[in-house]
Amino acid sequence: MKIQNVYLLLFISFYTYYIYAQDSECNQLTTGGKRKVPKDICIPDGYNIRVIFECGDLNLDGLKDYAFTYTKIKPEDGDTIYLSIYYASSDKTYVFKKVYTNLFPIIFGDYGYTDYNMKLPKKLKDILAIYHGNNPLNWIKFLDGRIRLSIIQGYKESLVLNFDYNREKDDWLLTETEFNVEYDEQIKTTKTKYTGDEQISINDFNYFDWL
Repeated sequence: MKIQNVYLLLFISFYTYYIYAQDSECNQLTTGGKRKVPKDICIPDGYNIRVIFECGDLNLDGLKDYAFTYTKIKPEDGDTIYLSIYYASSDKTYVFKKVYTNLFPIIFGDYGYTDYNMKLPKKLKDILAIYHGNNPLNWIKFLDGRIRLSIIQGYKESLVLNFDYNREKDDWLLTETEFNVEYDEQIKTTKTKYTGDEQISINDFNYFDWL
């Protein structure tokens, strides 16, 4: 599913959703129809699961892991999209790793410079200005030992950030960026490597630093 379509779903009327609970003691509400969620996966009350990603072996232990987003049931402008990662275990259960609040842009019903958005609080308008009137996230992928984010930079320009798994730190560190420019139906890519202290943790990723 394209990221743009994901955000459209966030603001469709609550009554068009089919929301299901799979465990009375563990919130596993999902949107868009009933989807099976592993019994070990729980989210806070008042929220529901939005996107379940195809996920590789993120921590390189030979098992495919689990990644998904969740939001408030009825999100509003300025709310957060949460990204949750669980590690797979050999007994086919899942162990919670972390919830990330920084990997998806702030929620807006419309990212453009509309009359409605111009009436938002200054803090939110400032964020929209940094986003340049667009949802900055093209896509995010969860691969074997790697998390990749593609961010819109300008007209026919994008920046892909590659975060590779570090076993010692149990974390994903920035190892390479790919700046892509499309011209005459061809894409030119410029790669930049990061080593040592240049390798920021995915925990420290911030859209404002890359737009």
